[in-house]
Amino acid sequence: MRLVLPPYATAPDGGAMRQHAKQALFHASTAAQRMFQGGLGSGKSHAGSRELMATVLENAQAMRATGRPSREGLLYLVGAPTYDMVEVGPWWHVCQWLDEFEIGNGWKLDARRWLSHPRRIRLETGDVIKFLSLSHPDKWAAATAAGCWMDESELCEDPMGAFRMLQGRLRDRRAARRPMIVTSSPRGNRGVVRHFRERIAAGDPDYALVEASSRDNPGTAADYVERMARTMSAREAEQQIEGRIVPDE
Repeated sequence: MRLVLPPYATAPDGGAMRQHAKQALFHASTAAQRMFQGGLGSGKSHAGSRELMATVLENAQAMRATGRPSREGLLYLVGAPTYDMVEVGPWWHVCQWLDEFEIGNGWKLDARRWLSHPRRIRLETGDVIKFLSLSHPDKWAAATAAGCWMDESELCEDPMGAFRMLQGRLRDRRAARRPMIVTSSPRGNRGVVRHFRERIAAGDPDYALVEASSRDNPGTAADYVERMARTMSAREAEQQIEGRIVPDE
């Protein structure tokens, strides 16, 4: 079946936009664990949602090609620090993608959306995307997943505890790809950002990290970065706009 995929992004005038250079670098990585570390408005959560949905389609296609029964679909876990952050971040991005998919193809890929927490979406492929709060990550330790996306990882109470929980769920061997996707702004030299840096420094090929500034995203309003910068100290701007780790005080 030939599918019409949604545009990567939509410009204010309604035109289609391509991924910017840092997003393209993130999507091109073949590492099993990949992180997009970016400033506010750099397009990191947008990139996470696009990578998740690409994984869903690739795995569904691979299962169909092998003739495996798909009544029991694959499970994908999407986590953020709180349910409020889930709703305004990952849930919004994934639903936007699904709505644009329906417009382009004339039919829905999603069969049902549950709004009570934990929110979830069942797709026509039988796959389920479940949206979790990571305030108590051990609640989800029994799940078997084909892919995970952790958004705003550094705002979690226990970033590495939540990361390890999600990472440990990636054990569904039916999936052709089982990625661990992480997107966040840094909050000092700690947490998941530090873990990725340490693994990459050790030469671990399963880890990849892309850094982006708020200025890298052409889709943001022209005065967005400057308005933010006027409310921040130089140290805050380095972290929240440039997306760089600053030394702990």
